Amino acid sequence: MNEDNNDKHAWFSEMQFEHNSDTQYKTDSDSKHDFPYIYYQIIDNNNNKKVVQITEINNSKKSYFQDATYLGKVVKYIRAYKEPQNIEKITI
Repeated sequence: MNEDNNDKHAWFSEMQFEHNSDTQYKTDSDSKHDFPYIYYQIIDNNNNKKVVQITEINNSKKSYFQDATYLGKVVKYIRAYKEPQNIEKITI
């Protein structure tokens, strides 16, 4: 997988997710925290495309959260939801 400076990388951190979920009802209405279940299509380290739940997208292979797991290179945004989704049923 060639690295490009414009590549976006996807991460999942339980600490970040819990923080976002805890603040869900403490912010203004229509906040991004009202939709904590965020799904993207990525290409993983084995070059497979798949849909994953993320908590962070950035331009580097480094996260700000120590418990973060690298998911892969972003292909495209799918959707954010208020409730968890069955990844197998999300259509692209």
